[in-house]
Amino acid sequence: MPARITCHAATLVRLSATPLRAALGACAFAVLLTALWAPLIQSVHGYPAGEGAYRALTNICHQYPSRCVWVAGRPMALCARCAAGYLGIVIAAVAIPRLGWRRHARLAGVALVAAAAVEPLGHLLGGGASNLILRLILGIAGGIGMCLALFPHMGPQTGSR
Repeated sequence: MPARITCHAATLVRLSATPLRAALGACAFAVLLTALWAPLIQSVHGYPAGEGAYRALTNICHQYPSRCVWVAGRPMALCARCAAGYLGIVIAAVAIPRLGWRRHARLAGVALVAAAAVEPLGHLLGGGASNLILRLILGIAGGIGMCLALFPHMGPQTGSR
């Protein structure tokens, strides 16, 4: 009788977590590099150099200069919150799996996203203006939270089932 091969969904998730984590981190890192490249190339070569990067990222960020981190005298191609969010995704893809905790990853992710959403929602409802540091901190929290909430199996398997 031939050997029977079984494969559980949890096993597939564990096996696909590493390539998924690498792809997610690489994409977020590429977006960050593009956002950083635009002002640097403009400062060296002048306008319109780098405008392609601004146009490429305009669909994922409003790019208001007053809410951007400025590099070499020009705004990044992402606002501070979006840039920090992508940095949070890179951090989650690289650091979180090495910590080895997964038990409450989805719950922690939802809590981080909720904490990151409070400030922009408060601003929409007529609250006070936020500052750049707060946007950066909450953006990183939101990026890490999104990764944990959507991909809680990104970490190494700890224990049995």
